[in-house]
Amino acid sequence: MNIRASERLNIDDFLVGESYDGPCLDHDGKITESFIESMVVHFKNGKQIHKRFVAQILLRVKKIFEELPNICEVSIPNGSTFTICGDIHGQFFDLCNIFEINGKPTHDN
Repeated sequence: MNIRASERLNIDDFLVGESYDGPCLDHDGKITESFIESMVVHFKNGKQIHKRFVAQILLRVKKIFEELPNICEVSIPNGSTFTICGDIHGQFFDLCNIFEINGKPTHDN
């Protein structure tokens, strides 16, 4: 029987030391706008988030993707624009620039 790595992952195994000064997620892993803003500032300062929070984000995103259809139809109202952001090849500051130009991702954006 094949067991996926995500099924073996135990968030409690990732202990966050007292020296960590970055953004934190609660045990439930709910990703808030405040967390994202703190994470972006942390990245801009050349720092990384703790692997515990990386694992929580990946597990949350995995769950979201599993619940979504493979293909979505998107209606764009007249006078509106739609920006597709493809692979930025790990260029974090390019992504930040895209957000500055087009706005942050939201349900409506």
